[in-house]
Amino acid sequence: MEKFIRPAAIDGVITAPSSKSDMLRAVAAAYLTGAACELLRPSYCDDALAALHIVETLGADVTRAPERVTLAPSARQPGTRLDCGESGLCIRMFPSIAARSAQPVTLTGRGSLLARPLAMLEQPLRALGVACVTANGLPPLTVQGPLRAGKTAIDGSITSQFLTGLLMALPLCDGDSELLVTNLTSKPYIAMTLSLLEKFGIRVVNENFERFAIPGNQAYHAGTHQVEGDWSGAAFPLVAGALAGRVTVNNLQQDSLQADAAILDALRRAGAEVEITGDAVTARRSRLAGFEFDATNCPDLFPPLVALAACCDGKSVIHGAQRLAVKESDRGLALRQEFSK
Repeated sequence: MEKFIRPAAIDGVITAPSSKSDMLRAVAAAYLTGAACELLRPSYCDDALAALHIVETLGADVTRAPERVTLAPSARQPGTRLDCGESGLCIRMFPSIAARSAQPVTLTGRGSLLARPLAMLEQPLRALGVACVTANGLPPLTVQGPLRAGKTAIDGSITSQFLTGLLMALPLCDGDSELLVTNLTSKPYIAMTLSLLEKFGIRVVNENFERFAIPGNQAYHAGTHQVEGDWSGAAFPLVAGALAGRVTVNNLQQDSLQADAAILDALRRAGAEVEITGDAVTARRSRLAGFEFDATNCPDLFPPLVALAACCDGKSVIHGAQRLAVKESDRGLALRQEFSK
């Protein structure tokens, strides 16, 4: 018996899930306090669970509840094998953090993560005193510290995630550090990292996202952090509202530094009606026209943006597709194949 999906209207209100990007950074920062911390409105997506498992392996006690996660130091001996699941952020952020120890630590994962490039980690970590070995530039990755303060150069053309890890680990070193960064993509994600570090009491001097001066001998301040709502997850229902009716998404921080908050700009460029009230965003259907948008710094927006563009009158151009080949899959190819059907 054939089944059909037919066009329909949409009208409703939902709450954005908690941000994976904010959650993973907050888990790492809470661990680095070396004290008891509480994360409110946590995400329990697979990547967040991988991050929580990693800090447990590194020696933290983690207590999960529906609306909060508590992290505290424990007397357990840290493990030497960190399972990153399929999280690209985990396998690129946690090497610098794990390398604070003189004990060899291996980071690995599953599925498509085993094809994610890691070669950009090797030389910068070695310049900071860390023995670093990959499988020909791919996972698994073994690091052995201790990480030490110093100066190193980073190519940010493929990912900003490794830079996030260094920005989190180097403030704890005995001495000042300097990072020289070229071709940095996803600058909003580094802005997120810097904002979160400031909330935990860490100071980093950012010079146009090209040079970062990091004073040493700092300490993370323990406390309570509320995880932001996720603009990445909100992008899909907001586009649905713009295409087929009306959708309101609650729990969206308007001054968020998340890269995918740029969905508002894309919707407006296409002619959608967008209304913001407090932490709620509403998108309504209207006549949509082709638009041009640069998604280089927000590649996770490509799927909803392609859906939006497919329903616009006229031609749309979305820049930055070169970022899509080294995600969980070749997202550019997948989008072309599926929408061609």
